[in-house]
Amino acid sequence: MEQIKVRAHAKINTFLEVLNLRSDGYHNIRTLFQTVDLADEVNIEKALSGITLFCDNPQVPSNRNNLAFKAAELMLKEAKISTGLKIKIVKNIPVTAGLAGGSSDAAAVLNGCNVLLNCNLSYKKLVEIALQLGSDVPFLLKGGTQLGEGRGELLTELELLSEFWLVLVVEGEKKSTGSVFKALKKTSTKPPIFDKTIKYCLAKNTFNKVELVQILHNDLEVPAGKLFPEILKVKEELRKAGARGVLMSGSGPAVFGLAYTKSEAEKIAAKLKIKYEKVLITKTIKPQRLGEPNGNHGS
Repeated sequence: MEQIKVRAHAKINTFLEVLNLRSDGYHNIRTLFQTVDLADEVNIEKALSGITLFCDNPQVPSNRNNLAFKAAELMLKEAKISTGLKIKIVKNIPVTAGLAGGSSDAAAVLNGCNVLLNCNLSYKKLVEIALQLGSDVPFLLKGGTQLGEGRGELLTELELLSEFWLVLVVEGEKKSTGSVFKALKKTSTKPPIFDKTIKYCLAKNTFNKVELVQILHNDLEVPAGKLFPEILKVKEELRKAGARGVLMSGSGPAVFGLAYTKSEAEKIAAKLKIKYEKVLITKTIKPQRLGEPNGNHGS
């Protein structure tokens, strides 16, 4: 049977502002999404009928509770052909950590099925389908550095001028995203330079190393820190270890520390590994799509 292999990259949020509550129950946000080189491996194979999904991590559901399974259903519906799909996911992205592993697997299935099933759907159409699966999925179809507005689906591509290395630390159990949003009370925790730097960078559509460190901010960090104080402890340990900037990603509990070089990241990680079990080194990547030269989805 025909098959395709796709890499599904994790994402971080280098800033995240929660704006007003929408009539559909979601919040409007303004966020800077960034994909990193940490990725799940997703293999999609044609089958005679039905959808089967296997993941090597037992925490990951193998039914319609999995976004990748739902993505496969949607793409079979779009393809209008009589076939089934077998999906195998090798999980490298920590589960329920604020790194969008499940959403990225779903985006990988959308991109992969578009090629495997000869759907030839436009990027715009794929975005429409992705939004049915979650607010992060449209961004993860392409990745790179993008400003997300609305629910996160209104995307503007930006350029990160310098490659960054990151030390990711995942400690403890995730609180539900809903509980973190519920605990949110607007606070004035932004660094003084934040708004000025954001406006300047958005006007020129680029960010450099210094600017990215200056705009690090997450409105969900304070409520998540109250629900799970270990997040704040991890941040402090990353700072002590020499990280250029430190932030919780998404609704947590993953926390990342920025480094300018691989060797710098390795030194920081070595110190964190003494105290924490799940410490990963990764780096930022450029926007890429399946089928493009040097794309982040291998086939």
